[in-house]
Amino acid sequence: MPQLLKYLADDKDRYVRGRAASALGAIAGADFIPQLPESLAKDKDEYVRKNCANALGKIGDESAVVPLKKALKDGDENVRNADFSALEKISRRLGVRIRRTKDEGTRDEGR
Repeated sequence: MPQLLKYLADDKDRYVRGRAASALGAIAGADFIPQLPESLAKDKDEYVRKNCANALGKIGDESAVVPLKKALKDGDENVRNADFSALEKISRRLGVRIRRTKDEGTRDEGR
């Protein structure tokens, strides 16, 4: 896993960073990986951000909710869709329903 984290953080090729994010989501199990929300917020490439959101949804840790909600304001529609999908996965696991609002945010529907 350390090599994947290095690829996610440092590689110049967007596809290597994006695939590293996907691989981290696939192998992490329930282990939260702080580098994923960091790259979701800071990486300049939409492919990488989208894969970070997907990975966070696969991991399903509640710690990802705040960074994913912030990322709903991303300038790229594909990233926003991946963010919302990840939030839906996490909310189902937590027993909370969410829905999209007009401003691309989410609203909790309760448990």
